[in-house]
Amino acid sequence: MTMTDHDHLARELFVRSTLLGLGGEAAARLAAALIPLPARAGDVLFEPGQRPERLFMVIEGELALELPGAEPWIFGPRSIVGIIDVMVDRPHVRRCVVRSDARLLVARANVWLDLIEDDGVLTRGAVKSTARSLHELWLELAAKLPEPLLAYVNLPPAPLPLYEKILILRDATLLRNAGMQATASLALVAEELRVEPGQVLFEQGGEKDTLYVVGAGTVELMHEARGVVSSYGPGSLLGGAAALAGELGAYSAHAIEPSTLLRIRDEDFFDQAEEHPDLGRAALSYLMLEREPLLLLRPPLR
Repeated sequence: MTMTDHDHLARELFVRSTLLGLGGEAAARLAAALIPLPARAGDVLFEPGQRPERLFMVIEGELALELPGAEPWIFGPRSIVGIIDVMVDRPHVRRCVVRSDARLLVARANVWLDLIEDDGVLTRGAVKSTARSLHELWLELAAKLPEPLLAYVNLPPAPLPLYEKILILRDATLLRNAGMQATASLALVAEELRVEPGQVLFEQGGEKDTLYVVGAGTVELMHEARGVVSSYGPGSLLGGAAALAGELGAYSAHAIEPSTLLRIRDEDFFDQAEEHPDLGRAALSYLMLEREPLLLLRPPLR
């Protein structure tokens, strides 16, 4: 085996361990697109206000995202730094500094976005891995999170026509960056559910691999072992990252007022994401925006 083959194999194994569940051609494609970068303590990788042109995977060492007057966010091995700004398509908010000598793998932002749009397996792996880590962070911080402010919404008595399903999905934070064609295709596979106050939507251990978008009303999610309770109102994805991570089975859910939801099988969502790449990109953008406020409560590697 040549050195080049060895380096490529090492990069592919690292990619698989960083984006859990990613394998096969998708892992190989991403590994081939990564550029090794040794970095020394004190190096600045990007500044606030710069356009996000690269994201950084940490093999060894530590990177810090700094903002004046705020505690730095510290990222160690198997972290991906700069991805929030890339996926949200905004200038960098924080300064990225190398805290200790590091070995990095760099992906150009345009190459990463092209891979996400072109490869459904890579998209699924990125969404699942990001959602899993975000859900774990949410569980850690759940006791500190404020209750959302939710408004009562009266339900229409008749079954929802397709155009109303499309409108619900268009208003969902999960699909904020998805196009109309992708949203309409997703509406075709979405099943309408009506639940009355106190009605159980699913029991703990009884649900997985399903996404629920709340169209009207309020649904409460409970994790009995951890004592976690959270409420979800119109436009929200029930369970947030937990749903995309396939972790809804750890919860029970019931309505606390008359509610309408759209249920989408996980498999249907990712099938549509293969046909409409902006769905996968929208899901990753959603997870990045959900992740940022949690990092303010518990910076990485604190």
